[in-house]
Amino acid sequence: MGRRMAEGAALLVDHVLPAVGYRRWVLSFPGPMAVRLGYDAPLLRPRRPTGTRCHRPTCRPPTMPLAPRSHPAPKPVTGASSWHPLSIVSAAFLQVHKHVSIVAPSSNDSGPVAASSVNGAAMRSKTRGTISFFVALAMTLPASAYAGAPPKHMVWAKLLVDSVAPAANDYGDPAQITWKTYNGLEYSTNRTKCSSLVTQLLVMSYGKNFDGWLGCKSPIAASYHDAIEVEAGFSLIEEIEQVDVGDIIAIRYDDAGCTNVTCGSFTGCRNSGHVALVASRPVARDATAPIIPGTLQFTVEIIDSTRDIHGTTDTRWQSDVLGSDDQGVGRGTMRLYVDSLDPARPIVGYTWSTWSGSTFYPHSVRDLVVGRIRRRS
Repeated sequence: MGRRMAEGAALLVDHVLPAVGYRRWVLSFPGPMAVRLGYDAPLLRPRRPTGTRCHRPTCRPPTMPLAPRSHPAPKPVTGASSWHPLSIVSAAFLQVHKHVSIVAPSSNDSGPVAASSVNGAAMRSKTRGTISFFVALAMTLPASAYAGAPPKHMVWAKLLVDSVAPAANDYGDPAQITWKTYNGLEYSTNRTKCSSLVTQLLVMSYGKNFDGWLGCKSPIAASYHDAIEVEAGFSLIEEIEQVDVGDIIAIRYDDAGCTNVTCGSFTGCRNSGHVALVASRPVARDATAPIIPGTLQFTVEIIDSTRDIHGTTDTRWQSDVLGSDDQGVGRGTMRLYVDSLDPARPIVGYTWSTWSGSTFYPHSVRDLVVGRIRRRS
């Protein structure tokens, strides 16, 4: 390992990094976050420039106020950055940090980068040893992915689905959930719609600070969609392989004819969209009707509140007391379509279930986004 480490450092210093002055910043993370980053490769992938608020061709004005940028866009400079997962002795001491190396501008630049640059040759001499040290430590990181515990809101969601009584499971307003044993009963009760289910779970899991965090007490489905799309409190997940348990699927029904859409209300349509929680990671499947040229198909198990079940494998299918389909919270399966020609496999549409008669909706008709919650209380 020592020889490979030294050779890698020499390659970077002698043949990759230019012989100029540098500045270096180090961004580190607290313990729990460092452990998650150290074992979750997708989280360490490069992100878009922070100034970009909307990244998809279907972007539209959001339904809730977004915080304005408090500073101008940074001046572009030439540089490079890399993530270093460091594991010393055990994961208990793992520390992930980010090194950002900035090439100093020319001498006529009087900015702070040029003013504090160090001599290039001296920096290169120090860099070889620094890179060697980091490469050596990074090699001790286990290669296997970390199978962490599900997010807290998914623990509550699964408990609700597993313990709710069909006779006490309703789709409607006002939203109310009571939990088995906490309510003095041997079963849980539910009365929610799709978006209010998610809101109730977030408040239950992370506290009252989540009540109103998108701008209103009860965000509609379109509000969740728009917040994810512009990454307001969420990370936008665009590649199918990055979708994970606890992520939120939010769909905006652009074909529904909704009007007067705000954070918590709308008029002129039955639903503004749909919201569901990812209960298991997507799985590739053999294509069945409807078949869309240039796409691959995946199934994803979800938890949601609805009056329309997701096929015969749905927990609500014929589960009501009279043998009819139940309404309210449950677990079902949706089908996601991805672009087969794009190596990143971005999601391009969906069907409500895997039934052959289920309608395919592309982004242009019903825009689907997947988001991962960033905000915690």
